[in-house]
Amino acid sequence: MIEQIVIGIIFILALGYLFQVVRKNFSTKQTSGCAKGCGTCSASEVKTVEAKKTERKLVQV
Repeated sequence: MIEQIVIGIIFILALGYLFQVVRKNFSTKQTSGCAKGCGTCSASEVKTVEAKKTERKLVQV
């Protein structure tokens, strides 16, 4: 009986972890262009440069 409870808890924790990973991969709030979301790839640098250009255009207008 106790073994089944422990296995059930481990199973629920594993499902929660998988849900978190999938949600992070499909989240639209990522700062980088890759699925990792770490912000170290060149895709994040491109977005930073584009954001700065947009800010400069708004200030000039």
